[in-house]
Amino acid sequence: MGSVDDFKQYVLQNSKRGVCSCGQCGRPTPDVPQDTRCTLYNGFFNVTKLGSANRQRFAQLFVALGIYPVNVQVGKEVTYRHLGAVIGDMDVALQAMALGDLLGVWKLNTPWRAFKTFAEQERRELAKRGLVSVIL
Repeated sequence: MGSVDDFKQYVLQNSKRGVCSCGQCGRPTPDVPQDTRCTLYNGFFNVTKLGSANRQRFAQLFVALGIYPVNVQVGKEVTYRHLGAVIGDMDVALQAMALGDLLGVWKLNTPWRAFKTFAEQERRELAKRGLVSVIL
């Protein structure tokens, strides 16, 4: 089925930190949050899916982790801190959350999506406080 190591390895092999270079997303700037069909900003860094990423396989490996939502009142939500604790790596958790959104497995919730009128510094502070999650 899959293990934590399988999930982490899949994420690292099928996505990368940074903006895409497909040539169809315009001219992305590395230090600017991106939301294109290939690249997504997760609240800390841009993540780009690679051509081999597969929605079904990614979802299968995630389900095998046995993660249960931590806040069922809001919906089936999993925070980056929760996923990071399960897999033992916050950076890979953040990369996985963006990849899952790019593949259509879930919707990534970040201060950049939820609070578009807030100042950049306020959104960064909210992300640091844990306001980055996925809605399953």
